[in-house]
Amino acid sequence: MRIKSHITPVSIANSIMMDKTFTGNYVIVEGESDSLFFSKFTDKTNNRISIAFGYENVIEIIKISEKRKRKGVLGIIDSDFNNILNHRNPSINLLQTDTHDLETLIIKSETFEYVTNSLCSKRKLKEFEKSINLSLRDYLLELSKPLALFRLVNQLEELGLMFKPSFQDGKELKFEKIIDKRTFTFLGEKQMFDSVKNYYNQAPALIYENIKEKIDKLAKKRYNIWQLCNGHDIIKIFAIGLKQKIGSKNISAIEIEKQLINSYDSAFFKETDLFKKIIKWQNKNSRVLSITIFGDEIDINNSLENIRL
Repeated sequence: MRIKSHITPVSIANSIMMDKTFTGNYVIVEGESDSLFFSKFTDKTNNRISIAFGYENVIEIIKISEKRKRKGVLGIIDSDFNNILNHRNPSINLLQTDTHDLETLIIKSETFEYVTNSLCSKRKLKEFEKSINLSLRDYLLELSKPLALFRLVNQLEELGLMFKPSFQDGKELKFEKIIDKRTFTFLGEKQMFDSVKNYYNQAPALIYENIKEKIDKLAKKRYNIWQLCNGHDIIKIFAIGLKQKIGSKNISAIEIEKQLINSYDSAFFKETDLFKKIIKWQNKNSRVLSITIFGDEIDINNSLENIRL
């Protein structure tokens, strides 16, 4: 990823090591939305959140910090397909989200209802859910599933396909070519394949029939959909529906994501495995992240009494 080419894992690790005046914790996260999320729950006096600009960069910073024996550096990453593929966590100082990513963690909570109630037309949403006999949340998961399976094929087969910009302000994958704005339905695997293939004119030799065969094979495995689907995809598809089928708002996926993060209640976070793992990490390392719940600091010892990991 070249979004911040001058910022590297080594440069971030160096800045942590050189800061002798700060003895608190560093929380290393993948991106800006992750930083916004965790800033809500961490005390900024004792903790600093650092953006690594990428999944692999977080892992590398943790490796460097451990090699240099710098305590109090915690990395938090999206699980992505790790749980599906049974990939082991490479470090005790690296924690992963319960679901595929931070966005799906939020969407799975009641926060999603809060946001849909504020953004959707209540009449249109009610009529739409009745017509499909599904909740909007479940429908969005189903719409995003084909692309999720394509992403999984890309990883398993090491195809090297891109699904997002590799540099700042780069063009986004056009979801309107995958999801019909008028009917709010999936346009089909061939249309999806062509859209991804034509994105930055990548993989010209890739054959649709070969990819479809691999997608169909994976679809039969019935993966946990919360581990499979990408939260950014879900939000982008949601934004398309809001334009016409379930609303009348031209709101960006970035703005929807911000609303989801800002609306996410601390009570939901406390119920996640990720939260419990953070508490366990604090206890094991004799570190206090001083996780705050809207100003009220959590009593680490009392929290641990009710946690079994």
